[in-house]
Amino acid sequence: MNTITYQNVNSTTGSIMTSYSFKPSADEESIYDSISNSNEATAVSTATTAVQEFTFADLLGALNSEEHLVQILLDNLREYLIKAREKFTPAHAQQHRTKLYLTSTNYSHAQEVEERLAFLRFLSEKCSEFKITKVQLKVIYDLIMNVSPVNSDQKMFLTWCKTCAELSSP
Repeated sequence: MNTITYQNVNSTTGSIMTSYSFKPSADEESIYDSISNSNEATAVSTATTAVQEFTFADLLGALNSEEHLVQILLDNLREYLIKAREKFTPAHAQQHRTKLYLTSTNYSHAQEVEERLAFLRFLSEKCSEFKITKVQLKVIYDLIMNVSPVNSDQKMFLTWCKTCAELSSP
């Protein structure tokens, strides 16, 4: 299995600011594939030599602490919900959230919101030092309750909270 190197590249100078390497498990490779194209200023490549060995959990923890990954995810959720609110019409209110395509023809509103929250839950499961804080939970709550145009998101949010609490309980 290849070593994966994450490099944070300065977009102005092209110099490498930070570099992490890890060897993913088979399960983690699919997640790596889904996040590798998420940031234009980040170069991700496979390599045979490592700068420093990290586990996948270490890499996620470093991304969160140094690159503020959770804040980026919350900002992304906010941006999506604002766009969804702009596109929402009274006719959309009659559609089920899984059949509602507000900003994309590929992903339903349910998929857009649930995948973002699922990634936060995944992050908290994989990184032992990361837990969703009360402040972050309040941000998510405010976004779902006040910004989301789809009322059924509120029930989905409560279900997500219950699932997260059950996973964090010993």
